[in-house]
Amino acid sequence: MKFCNQCGAELEDDMLFCASCGAKQTDLTQVVEETPVEAPETPVEIPAEVSEAAAETVAAVESAAAEAEANPFEPEPVAVTEPPVPPKKSKKGLLIGIIAAAAAVIAVVAGILVFFNLKKETIDASKLVKVVGYGPDGYGKVAVLVANEKTMHSALYDPDEEAFPGLWSYLYDMTGQDEETYPEGVLSWISSNTSDYFRGTKAWKSLSNEDKISEAKSALKKLKVSVEDDGKNGNYGVGDTITIIVKADEDDLKKAHVKLTGTKFEYTFTEEDFAPCKKVDPFQGFTCTFEGYEGNPEIKYDFETIDAEVKNLFYYSLDYDQYYDAKNNGDVITFIANPYGDLSKGYLIRDGKYYTCTEDQLKKAVTVSGLKELKNIDLFEGIQFTYSGYAPSLGLEVDKSGLHEAIRDHIEYRLSKSSKLNIGETITITARVGYSDKKALNEAGYTFDEEKMTFEYTIPANAPHILTAFEDGINYNPEELFGLRTEFEQFVGTQYIPGYIDAGGEVSAINDIQYLSKELFAATDEYGNARNEFWQVAKVDFTAGGAAKTIYLLCKAYDVYADQNNALQKGGNFEGIYYATEEEVNNEIQKKKNP
Repeated sequence: MKFCNQCGAELEDDMLFCASCGAKQTDLTQVVEETPVEAPETPVEIPAEVSEAAAETVAAVESAAAEAEANPFEPEPVAVTEPPVPPKKSKKGLLIGIIAAAAAVIAVVAGILVFFNLKKETIDASKLVKVVGYGPDGYGKVAVLVANEKTMHSALYDPDEEAFPGLWSYLYDMTGQDEETYPEGVLSWISSNTSDYFRGTKAWKSLSNEDKISEAKSALKKLKVSVEDDGKNGNYGVGDTITIIVKADEDDLKKAHVKLTGTKFEYTFTEEDFAPCKKVDPFQGFTCTFEGYEGNPEIKYDFETIDAEVKNLFYYSLDYDQYYDAKNNGDVITFIANPYGDLSKGYLIRDGKYYTCTEDQLKKAVTVSGLKELKNIDLFEGIQFTYSGYAPSLGLEVDKSGLHEAIRDHIEYRLSKSSKLNIGETITITARVGYSDKKALNEAGYTFDEEKMTFEYTIPANAPHILTAFEDGINYNPEELFGLRTEFEQFVGTQYIPGYIDAGGEVSAINDIQYLSKELFAATDEYGNARNEFWQVAKVDFTAGGAAKTIYLLCKAYDVYADQNNALQKGGNFEGIYYATEEEVNNEIQKKKNP
């Protein structure tokens, strides 16, 4: 039904001009539904301009109605002889038109009221979000997703694990699927965790316009979520709390008549979020014992005693340098647990279970203890040497008589060179200790420094050597060399002097023996050996046949050598030649010097 917007007369729907007043119908023509407009469920705020327009329209309608009631409509007579004239405006028709216009305005206002009074759906943002805690307790991670089935599937299906590292493996474990097949159980899990607001079963019952439902869902699918966790950075455990922040496009929400609450809320992880993560000691059950003596311990360790579940997570080694150097109480040996897998992320996975330990637990330092304390002795203290021959062809042997009695029977010595030695030459003496000898020393309460198994010995200047020249510091005692007094005194009471030379009467006394000059003549024999002749001039005063007599003696010793700072004869008797005067002796010496 439609009414003239000028006089209010009833018109056909397709009429462009009013049959009563001839007015052209404008776009403001209103079609009024007979169906009454229901009031909105809840009051809404109506814009001021709409309220004012409605009030003015109602007042105008009331005024027109009053005027029509005071002046009832009376039809005027019509002359028969004149052509028909269009009837004047009927007040009744005018009243009807006014009423119809008012009704149309009211209908427009009602439509506006319905539009502005659509109920804004208030939605708790936490109902639109799915929080997924996954991984091992204490090292867990979180995926915060808009709980829309397609959105969740798109986010979770990430084999490269760029968005949520470790989540894909977690979903396989959760559904009990083999990683080589697609985890069908995940689809069921996604479906069961989809928010009701994306299923259309709960939140949209007050929205009758399907277009708004579509707009609302579209706006909510575009939500953005972020997490605040006080710097935990993805190492979550049961009882930890994170803050979820939900953001939406405000224009999209306004168009969809949706209002979000709870856009910032907390989530506390429970035992259902994370898998248990067992703390283990990599050396649980490990044994290491020490027996024996310091310096020669018996070290026994056993990795097989480690708890089987724990041993399955590591392979073991030790610091061998420390092990071989561990000889005494207080020394340290470090054993090492090497994890199967990457422990840098804080945990290990074995047979679908999670385990963790601290970095410092991967090494176990064991201190040597309980060894019998031994007295440390020097293997070379008191060592002596005996010589054979003479330098430069000196022979050398170790003399153990001055060594500790525990050493004498258990230590052998090896010389780097033992013959044809010369003064100043250095040789190395090495102590050799067999296992049984070492044990015998330990049982006797002794040990030794195994770093000091060698000793260097230099042939000293006073070792036996053939003299090739007179040397400072050498004691040239002619009496020790020749023993003239002893020799001459043996002939007292006889008619002779040494050599059975006629003394010219009975020798009654040896009055004095003086040693004068000496000379040393060195040479080398055909074998390259050093040889020498030592000439000593002596003056002997004695009494024979009652008369004082003096003779000069040229004593000759061959191969005189120095030993312990003394000049000694190598062996045999000296050769003695008698002269009447010292001059004769010196002449003989000169001949030797200048042959």
